[in-house]
Amino acid sequence: MAQYTNSKSTKAEVTQQAEEFYAELKPFMSVCTSFKLHLFGRMVHLLIYNSENDYVKTVKICEDAIAFFDKKDYDSGLPLQVFYYNLIVCYLQLGEFEKGQRAIERCEYFFEEGSFNWFKLQELFFLLAARTGHWEEAYHLYEKVVNYPRFEEKQVQVVEMWRIFQAYVFYLIKVGKIPESVLSERSKKFKMSKFINEITLYSKDKRGMNISVLIVQILYAIAEKDYEKSSDRIEAIEKYCSRYLKDDTTFRSNCFIKMLLQIPQANFHREASTRKTERLFKQLQTVPLESANQAHEIEIIPYEVLWEMALESLGLKIWKGK
Repeated sequence: MAQYTNSKSTKAEVTQQAEEFYAELKPFMSVCTSFKLHLFGRMVHLLIYNSENDYVKTVKICEDAIAFFDKKDYDSGLPLQVFYYNLIVCYLQLGEFEKGQRAIERCEYFFEEGSFNWFKLQELFFLLAARTGHWEEAYHLYEKVVNYPRFEEKQVQVVEMWRIFQAYVFYLIKVGKIPESVLSERSKKFKMSKFINEITLYSKDKRGMNISVLIVQILYAIAEKDYEKSSDRIEAIEKYCSRYLKDDTTFRSNCFIKMLLQIPQANFHREASTRKTERLFKQLQTVPLESANQAHEIEIIPYEVLWEMALESLGLKIWKGK
């Protein structure tokens, strides 16, 4: 699991290792109901499908594990945290907002407020809202977390993830998806340059969260109609794509960034951008988000939805800049 702490790229080698370990454990699990055996055995089993991003099978494993530990005569808080968390990840990837929300409400009892795991649960809730178009819920959750006492002193993985979420919140504000009437005074201030400088850990995660960082910079510049900056940013990531986004684990991100690359080629014209990206958009749709072989955090808002927002930000006149 240490391999996932500072990187969100998929670890294909984990699948084989987990399968081998689970094959050793399974015979013992069928004849023994030991707490630790089933906690770690089921976690290894879970890792097989987590590493493959197979959410349908993961749901079944989580539900079985929750039923098993719920029957214990004593408090099973730790395993219930583990399997509820993974169950919520599945609902996130499958776009099941109501089921995910109910699961979060059921399992918040097991998470100590302010703990690392509590913050990770809030991350899931934010992603669940953002993925399913519940923009205002996502905004209020963002406000709740970043205004939590001594938030800035939390683990760097927690703080930087919410910095990335912040950038997407401000993009949603910029394109009018979150109304001005719900915004706090503090939330009206955002500088992209400051945001970029604050992301030091995940900027090194080239096949993981740094993809989200790059994308939001481009989208924000387009929404501001700062086309020269957009051109500079988009040109800068062409080499990035060829170097880091070449395999199946980044297929959707690769498609989407290539679509963004076409916007300057179309002189920031809405209809021309639509025409030039038609083939890439169809390619993107061949791998739906719920079956994509990528970490669940990377695609904060579905690329299909972000593309619609990007097109809406473009004008109906050809830009004649440099």
